[in-house]
Amino acid sequence: MERKAIVLIFTITTLLIVTLLTALNSLTFGSSTTVVEELYEEQEEQIRLLEHETWPNWASVSQKTYTVLFLTYKRTDILGRVLDFHCNFALVDRVIVVWNDVDEPTIPKHFTNYNCSKELFFKRPLVNSLNNRFIPYPEIRTEAVLIIDDDQLPRGKDLELAFHVWQNSPQLIVGFQSRVHTYDSTSRR
Repeated sequence: MERKAIVLIFTITTLLIVTLLTALNSLTFGSSTTVVEELYEEQEEQIRLLEHETWPNWASVSQKTYTVLFLTYKRTDILGRVLDFHCNFALVDRVIVVWNDVDEPTIPKHFTNYNCSKELFFKRPLVNSLNNRFIPYPEIRTEAVLIIDDDQLPRGKDLELAFHVWQNSPQLIVGFQSRVHTYDSTSRR
């Protein structure tokens, strides 16, 4: 299915859900102005912006590399280390940083001029939302996209394994839990 069609289906589904939630909110609370309506307006604005983007030729999309996409919000102290890690990883095609700090007027120049061996893009959404990681940005030209938190640096061999597993089954979502929780039976913590 063509990428624009997928975006359109996602958008229509989202608008239907928002409409349903708005109706339920009105019936339950008797209010016509809701947070849901505000989200609906923000979604419409994102759609208008996406309509004007230039989309790549999806027939030539690569399966040999992947795109790294992560959101950052007020973590400039660790951003350099995260960029160094992903910019120098052999299987990475491009790195996309979604700058979710919408109150910060500009992205610091030392990041926009960052020395990255891969193509590096900064996206500035209109709203701070974790859902910004799911927007199909036109800079993505690979089938595989690693969506990861900016405070996560998995081991390189784990990333390679996950990517190779995906290459064997590209119709599936492949991922791993990079946060570890342990239990000590002695201390019961």
